[in-house]
Amino acid sequence: MPLHLGHEFLIKEGLRSSDTLTVLVCSIPTHPIDGNLRYAWVKQRFPSANVIHVTDIVPQTPREHPDFWGIWRRLIFHYHPEKVDAVFTSERYGEKLSRVLDCKHVCIDRKRTSFPVSGAKIRRDPVRYWRFISKPARPAFVKKVLIYGAESTGKTTLAKRLARDYKTTWSPEYARTYIEEKLDDNLANLGVNDQVPIAFGHTALENEKLKDARIVHFTDTDAITTCIYFDHYFGYVDPRVLELSNHEKYDLILLNHPDVPWAVNRQRDLGHQREQMHSKFVDGLASRGLKWVDIRGNWENRWRLAKNATDSVLSKGITDSPLVSANRSRR
Repeated sequence: MPLHLGHEFLIKEGLRSSDTLTVLVCSIPTHPIDGNLRYAWVKQRFPSANVIHVTDIVPQTPREHPDFWGIWRRLIFHYHPEKVDAVFTSERYGEKLSRVLDCKHVCIDRKRTSFPVSGAKIRRDPVRYWRFISKPARPAFVKKVLIYGAESTGKTTLAKRLARDYKTTWSPEYARTYIEEKLDDNLANLGVNDQVPIAFGHTALENEKLKDARIVHFTDTDAITTCIYFDHYFGYVDPRVLELSNHEKYDLILLNHPDVPWAVNRQRDLGHQREQMHSKFVDGLASRGLKWVDIRGNWENRWRLAKNATDSVLSKGITDSPLVSANRSRR
């Protein structure tokens, strides 16, 4: 199911050899990856191809229906009524399909020598086969680690070090940039109407960074953090920000404890309420039923705890991700 370099090789050969190429992205509800997502990947990667999303509920193997080939012939000509001159596949069924469509079969890399990979292998172990995943599909397979906690608990320091160690990207806290650029670096200028641009600006920044992430991405703070601070300062949380905080998904949450020295900063003013604010951050996770890993101690201990937790998450395949439905497939 994941778009990978083997698929790209096949489609590129089709484009090179044809005046026009149609790619049918076929999906049914029981597939392990959402068809709309797969269609978007192919459309983004190959804008010059005629990419069509087919959602008809049809048999997936000849064993499922005696008229399997007839059903697929009618489906293909429904979405591609023009005459088919050639069908490009990397599969054994290609020869039979070409006879059904009365066209030439062009078989590309049937033995997978150019790109020794399959969708099933990627789903089982995306870390091992990361280099084969097509770039548009990679963000969906990135493990997202949230570094979370109150002011001056070492979140940025930890995010930077982890990103460096794992040779990947990280998202800084957007609120800092917003206050510096929009509010003249003066926390006193912060108003209740700033929470929406801060929360959604952070999400936009994270999504942009995910495009270049390698296997894992670390983000410093989230929409729950925005909710906590605006509720503390103004007693009001915008419903849009609250909804965002309830729907953000992370594979791992690292809760930093306030047991490191307070670092003075123009954007920090709650040093005298560290334990109180920490309790609010714990409640922010607990009230949403979220699990976390406690990060505490000296800097080396914090890094070790974070790295061990991250390694544990990376050892799990895509079947442990919300991307995959409960009804798993091995196709």
